[in-house]
Amino acid sequence: MCTVTIQFESEVLKGRTKVNVVMPSINYDTKLKTLYLLHGGDGSADDWLNCSQAHSIASEHGFAVIMPEVGGESFYCDMHEGADYFTYIDTELMDKMQMMFPLSDNREDRFVAGLSMGGYGAVTWGLRRPDKFAAIGNFSGASDIVKLFATPGGPFTKEQLDEKVMRIWGGIDKLRGSEYDTIHMLAQVGKNPSMYPDIFAGVGTDDFVYGAVRDYVDAAGRYGVNVRYEEMPGGHEWKVWNEMLKRFVNYYMLRKQ
Repeated sequence: MCTVTIQFESEVLKGRTKVNVVMPSINYDTKLKTLYLLHGGDGSADDWLNCSQAHSIASEHGFAVIMPEVGGESFYCDMHEGADYFTYIDTELMDKMQMMFPLSDNREDRFVAGLSMGGYGAVTWGLRRPDKFAAIGNFSGASDIVKLFATPGGPFTKEQLDEKVMRIWGGIDKLRGSEYDTIHMLAQVGKNPSMYPDIFAGVGTDDFVYGAVRDYVDAAGRYGVNVRYEEMPGGHEWKVWNEMLKRFVNYYMLRKQ
């Protein structure tokens, strides 16, 4: 098993960026299953390597892991005031990874998951590009994004929330009903669920996003969308995210072989 760190000038981001890649020690004549793992707010491409068992899990089961780096408050979006992070991960990053490494290009062999902001990023990426992923893992993610940012609470004041929404999406009204609105996207999925990736949501019962995650699961049920939901004791912390990563990999990448 090896870990490769790549730094390059991104044409989309118009600047230097970084990605960590975990590759198993196997016969590369076979194209690999791939898991894209997205970090949380104010995080980096190193977080999943340093704070979780992602490396050992991938080594044990023989799949590749791609861990990109984006702006700390980007929410993996093409920002209203900032870089086009969604376009970067969806086009430039994925194209480079497919070109550089022996990764399968089959939908059923590609997965995306993330924690917190990265959980939201995984959901929006997977649902906006359903042809690319077999399953989505959302660990403590901002599941009902409009409710989360329209309701003061947790670590942020109303003023801070309003500023964030403006920088990222251009305001709450532009977010609501867009492809970045997670509840709106559930309604779209509900029209033809079979064409979309499976969705996994995991959260700690003491997490400040717990209510938003439960609201998301309830909304999915109303729209006829099946979400595999799991919870455990814990807050917004690595204990939860590491366990949910194991469960996601076991259920979607291993059990459904």
